[in-house]
Amino acid sequence: MKILEAKSSDIPLLIKLMSQFNIEESIKLSVEAMKKTIELSLSNRNYIQTFIAYEGHSVIGYIHICYSFSFEYQGLEASIDEIFILKEFRGLGLAKVLIDDIENEIKSKGVVAIRADVSDEKPWLDGFYKRLGFCQVGYRPYYKQL
Repeated sequence: MKILEAKSSDIPLLIKLMSQFNIEESIKLSVEAMKKTIELSLSNRNYIQTFIAYEGHSVIGYIHICYSFSFEYQGLEASIDEIFILKEFRGLGLAKVLIDDIENEIKSKGVVAIRADVSDEKPWLDGFYKRLGFCQVGYRPYYKQL
């Protein structure tokens, strides 16, 4: 697998991939809103990075990694905002390879912990992340849109 950081020329590809993710997740986001958000993310690489995953010459998916500082973990923390593997490439262990590769990439930047949120509608992801060495913490995130 090869992972490359997304750049401006990848916006049409990301819109296509993210549209498929949004359909599967029942997220209603217009193409224009996606484009604007991708452009914003690409101009804020200290806070978020998007990587596109390739197997051979085929695009297989993407991952958004967001960064913050954690006093609990005493340093930079990364969170998986979204990870998406195209249906035809699922079940091959590629999401695990992608996360392993991303962990190596972000460790080299000084990240000391990585977080993944699992929705209640996808309990099978608990086992997936546990097999990758993630552990469940005793609190759940709450969000408020501003």
